[in-house]
Amino acid sequence: MAIESRPSELLYIERVWRSCSDDVSRMMSVATSHWELVFWERRGQVRAAVLGPEPRACWAPVPGDAVFFGISFALGTSIPHIPVSWLVGGNAAIPDVTRRSVWLKGL
Repeated sequence: MAIESRPSELLYIERVWRSCSDDVSRMMSVATSHWELVFWERRGQVRAAVLGPEPRACWAPVPGDAVFFGISFALGTSIPHIPVSWLVGGNAAIPDVTRRSVWLKGL
């Protein structure tokens, strides 16, 4: 599973990245103080989740044959209705995601 990433020129976004999964079922995540918004498509279904900061590296499941796009937010950036403290070491799935829309307030 190769990950391409680049820094962002936007104030609230640290970096954006994309990846495709092949023959992996899990990966070692990296400890980070940033939270992320991740989208993935697998077998025609689009999904999304908010991933919290990770205090330590740990194994994370990877759905097979999926395409991913992620946004890592800059330190201090927040979504007011989702306290980052709820997400530390965890995540929250975003319901009702489509190829053309996402509603973050639905969490």
